[in-house]
Amino acid sequence: MKIRISKRNLTGWGVKFFTFHFSFFVLLGCNVHDPIYETAHPQHGKITLTTDWSKMGEGITKPASYTIEIGEHKATANADKHIIEHLFDAGIYRGYFYNTAEHITVSNGIATVGVMTRAASTIEALPGWFFSASDEVEIKKDTHHEFTTVMTQQICQLNIELTVTDGDINNIELITASLSGVANSMNLKTNSYSGTGLKVIPLFIRNGNKLSASVRLIGLTTEKQELILDIHYKGGANQHIISDISPLLASFNNNDKYKPLGVTGNMEIFTAIGIESTIKGWAVQDEIASEIEPK
Repeated sequence: MKIRISKRNLTGWGVKFFTFHFSFFVLLGCNVHDPIYETAHPQHGKITLTTDWSKMGEGITKPASYTIEIGEHKATANADKHIIEHLFDAGIYRGYFYNTAEHITVSNGIATVGVMTRAASTIEALPGWFFSASDEVEIKKDTHHEFTTVMTQQICQLNIELTVTDGDINNIELITASLSGVANSMNLKTNSYSGTGLKVIPLFIRNGNKLSASVRLIGLTTEKQELILDIHYKGGANQHIISDISPLLASFNNNDKYKPLGVTGNMEIFTAIGIESTIKGWAVQDEIASEIEPK
């Protein structure tokens, strides 16, 4: 059947009738159920990540780049605000965000400080400044998410300062030391620390009547924190001093690590053979000047 339309019939109500029906049939040719999407990736979600570096120690330089791990996706970012190009399926993911730091490796959400090859069970005393965050990320399809995460400094500088109050500090030829009960691994998700039978070696320097040393620690374990000093005097005499400083460091893992922690003590060194050296008056100090540049 053919439909013929003449010009003389398309006047007045005829034109209106034709226009209405023509529009109706055009609409029928469209799928009115086609969804309207908010993004160009309707079946996936996308993320813009902003990192907050405000929890950083004074004088420390912000890392030039950091690693992003969300689920199986891994990428490197060079700016505080970073658009992740990867498209994610909808779901809940564990995200890890951290920088590369000297003597520290990260695998499966565990950050580990290296053990010195030349000294068994001894961790690196001055690892690089390490920052991290771990968050649960919920991603919805057809959504461009914007997340902000706070990069927390995970390495704390411990400064030890001993003041010689009795005896001649110039009689000391050499001091070797170790601090036990230190951790070398941190779970970035749970903020828990581990390590068994490990120690770190503080290198003491002499400045006037003071002996000072600094180490950088990712955390402490439940083992005792014993500071052991071996003092070698001119003339050949030696002394061995053990100080349990665990009570001074009881809150170390819970402190803001971007704030250096200091412990001080008064040291009496022997002036004659048979008189033992002791360390008394241990105290915690928020600020102690360090000979080590933060970098």
